[in-house]
Amino acid sequence: MASGKTRARLSASAKWFVILIVVTVILGAAILVWPQGLDRMAQTGVAVAAALKGGFPVTVEDCRGQAVTLDRAPARLASAAPAVTEILFAIGAAGEVVGVDEWSNYPPEVKQVPSIGPYYPLNIEGILALKPDLVVAMGEQAEWTAQLEQLGVKVFLIDPKSIDDVQATIVSVGQVTGHRREAEHLAESIRQRIEAVARKVATIPQAGRVRVFYEVYADPLMTVGPQCLIGQMVTAAGGLSISADSDLDYPTISAEEVINRDPQVIVFPDVHGTATEGAAGIKSRPGWASISAVRDGRIYPVDPDVFSRAGPRVGDAVETLARLLYPEVFR
Repeated sequence: MASGKTRARLSASAKWFVILIVVTVILGAAILVWPQGLDRMAQTGVAVAAALKGGFPVTVEDCRGQAVTLDRAPARLASAAPAVTEILFAIGAAGEVVGVDEWSNYPPEVKQVPSIGPYYPLNIEGILALKPDLVVAMGEQAEWTAQLEQLGVKVFLIDPKSIDDVQATIVSVGQVTGHRREAEHLAESIRQRIEAVARKVATIPQAGRVRVFYEVYADPLMTVGPQCLIGQMVTAAGGLSISADSDLDYPTISAEEVINRDPQVIVFPDVHGTATEGAAGIKSRPGWASISAVRDGRIYPVDPDVFSRAGPRVGDAVETLARLLYPEVFR
């Protein structure tokens, strides 16, 4: 008589044998309907791979507090925002992404994915044409995604506001797309990188911390508050933001106040490759020649996509800032 372990192995073997037979029959049928057979083969392969993923059905709460339930892993994903696209690609879901918004430009492979149109307003018809199993979008796009939901399309909204939010959001997107393990690994990697920066920063005495002015816009002159994502990046990198006393995420500030607070480092987004022009413009502002950052030549352009997108590159942003602020510590 077969032992319990032997019966279990036989049962498992039988299960996979049945699956193999079913997949073979399906693929054979797809070939028989040539010339569309190859396309159907590709679609069937994706569907079978999704069906074999564990953890489904799954229910995950999005940024609205709304429970989103999927019976099986989505085989066709539409991304409505650059941060979403970066998350999906970083957690290994690139193969399921069938459409992205026109601002999505990273990673470079995104260029091969069809565009669903603008970030704002969403192209409802373009998204529907892709027949997505799930649309992942930002909370501020809810006005348009509501139309998709009314038409029966599954929508998952995200709205990370902090570094911790980004890590939690990555995990939730991983859960709802069938890439939980990869997402958890990515979130943990980000956490470890930021903690590594924090350990080095901890060796710098408070008196040696650098005063930082992060310029969001030049006209009106705008900076970051301590609670917004970029403000948290400055703090995580060991910087002392000159606007840390603001209650706003993106407060306006006068040129005179910047001069009075005398930042030792000025950071600004290199929008469309205008870094040289931007630095020159900052240096030439009336009265700014007396600012320590200008006098010492510590005016640094940064990639606006890396710093403004609440996605998997937040660790890159914190490390970049730390190297700019404390080059002697972060070599």
